[in-house]
Amino acid sequence: MIQTLPLGRRSAHGLDIRPLEITFSHQGGGDQSLYPDVRDIRFDRIRVARAERAHRIVGAEAQHIRSVVVSNSRFDQVAAEAVVQYADDVTVRNILISGS
Repeated sequence: MIQTLPLGRRSAHGLDIRPLEITFSHQGGGDQSLYPDVRDIRFDRIRVARAERAHRIVGAEAQHIRSVVVSNSRFDQVAAEAVVQYADDVTVRNILISGS
């Protein structure tokens, strides 16, 4: 099944698009001490024509994101490297990432 999903954030150059982003880095409000248990996420057969980066997975020092798989995917015209911080068991396999 192929689905086209709307992307919420776009810049004039199209490079602010973040197709695969899981983050606990909040921008505003609260004491930022309550984090959900995020785990067992699978991204498979993703095709992105242009993006800021292929994926960004950023947990918190106090609560890591766990068990994420990105597989069988292609990311063209990517401006920056993928980011993984405070995340355990992140698997990236059979993907192609091309620079802009």
